[in-house]
Amino acid sequence: HRAREYDARRSPLRAALEDGADLRRHLVDESGEGVIRLDDVGTIIEANVAFCGLLDMPEASVVGRPLQAFFAPEDAGPHRAPGEAEGATRDGERILTGARGRRVLVAWRATRLADGSMLASVRDVGRERDLAVELARSERLGTLGRLTGGVAHDFNNILTAISGTAELLAESVPRDDPRRADVDAIRDAGDRGAALTRQLLALGRPVSSTGHVADLDLVVGQLASMLRRTLGAGIDLRLDLAGGPGPVALDRAQLEQIVVNLVVNARDAMPGGGVITVATGRPPHGRTVGDDTPGPDDERFAWLSVADTGTGISPDVLPHIFDAFYTTKAPGHGTGLGLATIHRVVTDAGGWIDVASDPGKGSTFTIALPVSIRSSSGAVDATADEDAGGTEAILVVEDDEAARLVVARHLRSLGYAVTDAADPAAALALFDDPSFAPDLVVADVSLPGMTGTAMGEVLAARRPGRPMLYISGSEVDVTALRLLQGPRVAFLAKPFGRRQLAEAVRAALERA
Repeated sequence: HRAREYDARRSPLRAALEDGADLRRHLVDESGEGVIRLDDVGTIIEANVAFCGLLDMPEASVVGRPLQAFFAPEDAGPHRAPGEAEGATRDGERILTGARGRRVLVAWRATRLADGSMLASVRDVGRERDLAVELARSERLGTLGRLTGGVAHDFNNILTAISGTAELLAESVPRDDPRRADVDAIRDAGDRGAALTRQLLALGRPVSSTGHVADLDLVVGQLASMLRRTLGAGIDLRLDLAGGPGPVALDRAQLEQIVVNLVVNARDAMPGGGVITVATGRPPHGRTVGDDTPGPDDERFAWLSVADTGTGISPDVLPHIFDAFYTTKAPGHGTGLGLATIHRVVTDAGGWIDVASDPGKGSTFTIALPVSIRSSSGAVDATADEDAGGTEAILVVEDDEAARLVVARHLRSLGYAVTDAADPAAALALFDDPSFAPDLVVADVSLPGMTGTAMGEVLAARRPGRPMLYISGSEVDVTALRLLQGPRVAFLAKPFGRRQLAEAVRAALERA
């Protein structure tokens, strides 16, 4: 009877202990860190789910095997130090090998138990270090984005003045004048400076788009003459334009950026000259840009390829070509930003990009771009009439003198009556005269003493209904101004040319 009473009292205790053991096993299995127990000769006698996951192997393939069997050959070593006592702990790092040659760098910490076995925790530090490297890279790009964003406004003011002045000069220099080549060279240099600014800004934040779409064949065809001047003698640029299925989901500036970067890279790969072929339509030889990408007959995508007969890309360099700052060019001959920017633009648009290359035989970049259902508005018709102008009164508020003079001269050449002011104070003083009633105010966003948008709010309170066209060379300003668009608010990003300015001004006036 007493024995039965003892067993009755003992059963709940035994059940609790058994439940506690189950709970401990459950907690160990649910841990995100690998946990194993080894016997006194180093055989794995227990392993949790996380440890098996590190090796990508089932528990049955792990338990019962020596831990030494999972060490990489270069990392093999004894599992127990001579004379190691109970409670002794050790830690370090090892490379473990798992299924299908999987290699994992782990940090471990082991404790010797009373029964001679060893309990060890194992953590994947290789992934942690990869994430740390990626975080450092993101922080570096963020710093670059802030730095370039800070100088982009001033730099784009300079480019606006350079390109705008070159445009004005070109109007007075006939095409058969020998000096016209110098004017065109200035304009090309301004275009390259603007492209470099866009590349730098694109790495720190999403690439800006006007929301327009562009005709692939038309843009490539219109770029040809400029590209041939850039390439120079010894390089033959060939076009194979098959007629795309429609406009692509990129605006003209983005599409030009892609083509120019790829062609210039191809030129640099051919120091002794050669052939560059820019093709549209189907991908070369019917190839796609990856197993999970659209096939060559998929009408939802337009195809662009740029092939060269240059030195090619070595297998060790090929995996890194889309990495920012990675370049094999000598100092002063490249930034390592071009291909990274292209990759960003294409993937943000929902497309794909790939490269095939044989050292000594050349390279082919193949791009799939989504076709847009909208009609093309980003391409410029080379046979278009003169830029649309008007006779309305316009106030230009711009603190950079060179940019202000160029904008004012462009607008006057289009027939507008222009008044200019160097800062918000001067602009607001003009409105003290009731007879001063411009039809449109063109204002930079970053102005001394008061932002352009704040000035616009003051003007709206004084003279309701006055349309505003904001201009800016800062990507931050451009992004913020997208939220302000309305019937009486528009914006234009610097640098811009006369045609872009004419279109933006006319559109702002007609919307108002």
